[in-house]
Amino acid sequence: MGVAEAVRDTMREFSDSVPASARACFPVGGPNNAQAIRVILKYLRATPEKLHLSSTELTMFAYFSAFECK
Repeated sequence: MGVAEAVRDTMREFSDSVPASARACFPVGGPNNAQAIRVILKYLRATPEKLHLSSTELTMFAYFSAFECK
């Protein structure tokens, strides 16, 4: 849960400093930790070929996938 929270908070904090392609568009006030864990688990189950990546990378990819900026 610590990685999920740390990555989410870091992505929010630095969202204005990175290109749009490297942003996740989180909903206002969310996701909370429980929702974040569900998002990450869904991504891990859907992409087992990426499980060799670090927990930080996987968490970022899960957020990018679930909270795509449109």
